[in-house]
Amino acid sequence: MSQPVEPNPNTISRIHTACKECVFALYNDKTQVGCEMGLLDKYKSKDTTIIEAYDEDKEFYILNNRKCIGFRKNSWFNKFGDNLTLQDKKEKVLDSFKLRYMLLMDLKRFTTDSL
Repeated sequence: MSQPVEPNPNTISRIHTACKECVFALYNDKTQVGCEMGLLDKYKSKDTTIIEAYDEDKEFYILNNRKCIGFRKNSWFNKFGDNLTLQDKKEKVLDSFKLRYMLLMDLKRFTTDSL
């Protein structure tokens, strides 16, 4: 009987997020050093595998087996105008996390018998 093979932690899953093009990725020259939204630290605290990667342009992080809720390319902000600061962009993303619905129930119509 063969032993189960442990997955290589540096193998990039089909589900992942490369921070390279995210507007919130913080860089020192061409090397990513953090996340303006603080999400890298949150994912690290949840034991997400974070892979250090690079290409011909930059060194960046990849969240393996996760989709980052804060990942946004600059083009996502085009609908809000041209002059957004980084703080404005952060607020737009945080605002997009909010639930946008309201539920009204007429409690006069319900009785314990109808439940």
